[in-house]
Amino acid sequence: MDIFQSAIQGKVIKMNEYFLVGSVLDSVKDGFLEILRGLCDNPENKPVEFLETEFIYLKTNPNGPSVTLRARKVGSPPDPTQHCHLKYVGSIDYKTDKVMVRTYNDCLTSSNLEEYLTALGFNLESELIVKGNLFHKGHLKIVVSKIFQPSSSTEPQALTSSHLVEISCTGPPGQTAIADSVKQFADLLKPFVRMDKISQINEELNI
Repeated sequence: MDIFQSAIQGKVIKMNEYFLVGSVLDSVKDGFLEILRGLCDNPENKPVEFLETEFIYLKTNPNGPSVTLRARKVGSPPDPTQHCHLKYVGSIDYKTDKVMVRTYNDCLTSSNLEEYLTALGFNLESELIVKGNLFHKGHLKIVVSKIFQPSSSTEPQALTSSHLVEISCTGPPGQTAIADSVKQFADLLKPFVRMDKISQINEELNI
């Protein structure tokens, strides 16, 4: 039975995210965006810009693993009238040869998500500001973003001197074709940025 028949019958469909990560220095970010613009869909248009506030919630389970959820709202400070994106990502599976894989669920919610999660027993662990650009290449999503730490007294502080680059695609488990697509596009960026698995980067840095 395929995933569409499962959806029609009301069954839960497990989705995975296939992805690779890298980074570029702030000093070369603009040039890298132009390269991506030429490689991705609709190069005649400017890339989509976004500014979001991300809230990370944690629920501790004394009888099992803790659960972490990520909620994002448009703007900084966030617009209280806007809907939220609620996202769950599982632990990363490093056993795959080409890309990283993790369980992934993302949905839109109403603007009162914070009250709902608090009622369920989740606690706000941290808050981040994410500013960046979004590109598409077929079914692939390419995001170049900068992460800031919000401050009530000063301007948000950048956490690093570089921009995060992420190539990703979601789909059912075991989709080697999706993994191949992510890896093939990452290989196109090799002269400009190295897209890799987090475990391989950590090994080389002896982390």
